[in-house]
Amino acid sequence: MSKSSSMHGTTAAPDPLAFRPTSYIADGSIAGALLQNIVGEGRRSFLRFHLDMVAQRSVRLIASEFLESHLDPTLREGWVDYDPLANSPGEFLPPYLRREVEIARVVVNTTPNLVFSVRARRAGRRLRYRMVDAHGTMFSLSRQSSVRYLTTRELIALIDGATAETGDTSGDTFSESLLHSLRCACVVERPRHRAIRATSDVYPMLERCFTQHVADRIADRKFEKRLLWRP
Repeated sequence: MSKSSSMHGTTAAPDPLAFRPTSYIADGSIAGALLQNIVGEGRRSFLRFHLDMVAQRSVRLIASEFLESHLDPTLREGWVDYDPLANSPGEFLPPYLRREVEIARVVVNTTPNLVFSVRARRAGRRLRYRMVDAHGTMFSLSRQSSVRYLTTRELIALIDGATAETGDTSGDTFSESLLHSLRCACVVERPRHRAIRATSDVYPMLERCFTQHVADRIADRKFEKRLLWRP
């Protein structure tokens, strides 16, 4: 009979893939609570930096308009024009539905970055999911709803099982399709698994777990062959 780790005075580290949040509202930190539904990727980074400065009392305040999920069109135009490559990604994502929150986003290393938002809302006893991008793409998800909050593993499966309703029959997962698009555009960085990242204010280990998931897909020789020879 093998000895458990507890007999040696230690406990096994929790499996990050098994993590299940108790809510989809990011209230674990002030930054998470304020930034969860902000659509712009550049604006999130800008605000996260300045919130740190506020905490350190290095600046006095942040304009409240910049904390809205979507900027007023006039303000957005000025913000995007200031630095289109940095400030446009995510700012043109569609509005949230009633009681909807973002539980994760996928950011792709293109120029400018592509942003996909995974959203959830309570509908009766179930939680409903959808994925959106700035182009109005319709995504079919492998799981449309759930009774319980998803684990990190289930969320990754939801993301990677998403397919754009464009008639594509390649059979690629979402991350494989993105990697193929990046390869065709000749912008896949090395290591390639860092060309696509998933982040979340609700799932603290999602970025690391998703990066490993993509790395595992790349390491699959069958996938590598498909990526190489797919037209």
